[in-house]
Amino acid sequence: MTTINSATATNRSPKRVRFNDQNDVVNASDSTGGRTKPIDAVKNHISINARSHPNSMQQLLIEPALQFTLIQSKIKQKNEVKSKFNEADFIPRSARFDFKLTSNESVMETTEFKKLSESCASALQTCQQKMKEAMKKVIELELAALEKERAQLFCKTLKQISEIVMVMSKADTSAHLQSTH
Repeated sequence: MTTINSATATNRSPKRVRFNDQNDVVNASDSTGGRTKPIDAVKNHISINARSHPNSMQQLLIEPALQFTLIQSKIKQKNEVKSKFNEADFIPRSARFDFKLTSNESVMETTEFKKLSESCASALQTCQQKMKEAMKKVIELELAALEKERAQLFCKTLKQISEIVMVMSKADTSAHLQSTH
């Protein structure tokens, strides 16, 4: 077990958990160095902004806003992956395999073997390209599904908010009518 002193505290690796003593455990899941995690910052921002609305609307605003943020994050990640697939020299890790036709040295020197080896290399490259194209199409399908989910969430939330606004406006109208009579 390593103990933290002033020299090791500044050069600490975020991948390791180190102990100052048995009671002082560094949280391995919090690699932000004590700062607020991005999702917590988003939750805090949303809840602060929702406070300006009536209580009946606050919960209705917070949950969809968090869901929307998560969907947006997933869309951003998928777009980053998709941009990698647009690079000509990129081969996805799952499509990488090193195949080489081999034999003994006397056979490897023949022209027929060299032609077979080139044919295998060409077939491998074609296979990798087709696999890359299929994976890119899957990413595009995932993006389409996320965008559909985002649109559905937007419509559902808009409907719920409009229903609450209508109920609140009817309550305000009836209260106003009662106070004038």
